[in-house]
Amino acid sequence: MLAIVNLVSGIFEDEQKHIRQRSDTRYAYHAPVTLGAQIAGAEFVEICPAWALDISYNGMGLLAEPEFAPGERLQMRFTDLSKEQQTVTIKVMFSARVLPGTHRLGVVFEFE
Repeated sequence: MLAIVNLVSGIFEDEQKHIRQRSDTRYAYHAPVTLGAQIAGAEFVEICPAWALDISYNGMGLLAEPEFAPGERLQMRFTDLSKEQQTVTIKVMFSARVLPGTHRLGVVFEFE
């Protein structure tokens, strides 16, 4: 039991040092999303699929294959609770490799 407590405490402390936390409450949200771009008047252009881990009023935690640089702006397409496709602009705040070919992203929504 002590080994588990120490492991979780160490991970928590390490994340506190490296991940800028969103100030609002995060809710579990496990769903597929699509990351993309809007290029020169074109419709949504897909870059890659991603997996949502959590959501808050200001942002979302994601897993994606490619690495994105903090500050990079993307489009994110998702299905809302009414089963309608929605697209929002996001800004990458945090990106870290968690496994080969898998990156954890922290993004904020950019409301127009």
